[in-house]
Amino acid sequence: MVGPRRNWLNLWKQTIDALDPLLGRTRPDRAWHPRDGRITELGLHCTVDQYAGNKVAVGIYASAESASVTEDSLLDVPQSPVDEFIDVVPADALAGVDHHTRAHEFRDDDAGYLAWLAANPEGFVVNIARNYSVSTARVHHATCRTISGQNPHNGPWTGAYVKVCAIHSADAEEWAANTVRKPIPSCGTCRP
Repeated sequence: MVGPRRNWLNLWKQTIDALDPLLGRTRPDRAWHPRDGRITELGLHCTVDQYAGNKVAVGIYASAESASVTEDSLLDVPQSPVDEFIDVVPADALAGVDHHTRAHEFRDDDAGYLAWLAANPEGFVVNIARNYSVSTARVHHATCRTISGQNPHNGPWTGAYVKVCAIHSADAEEWAANTVRKPIPSCGTCRP
């Protein structure tokens, strides 16, 4: 997981170097020198988290069984991998980050949005057009009648507008600053 300003192409080598606790070192006297010749299959997936800044978090799934590439199939995935999950996260990557207070965007997900409202009645919701136009966007309390309860248009809640939900107003403001680069006005009905 990286922030939007990090370039994954500059990080893959460090990710493999971080495997030396799992693979062992080729040369014990040299840190960050894994026995990477033991890697028989490697897949990398990068997720961009807009709130990560310059931080990097790496999760590693390792299996003792090997996959094989054959002419008949591109990849035979092991059917029963060893139940081992190693989460390698640099200590400073998550320092000061409260994962429960980040903003979450609901797009074409009414069920998820309504469940979030029910679970977080003290929260805040940014109601913004799908194209992130700030002209009609507003910040609401989660209990505001204009963004919860009975939908006045009888359509989807997360259709023409997406809902960006946060437990704390500061997280909604941070989302706006990072995503649309403008403050979003408060709702005139609930006045958050």
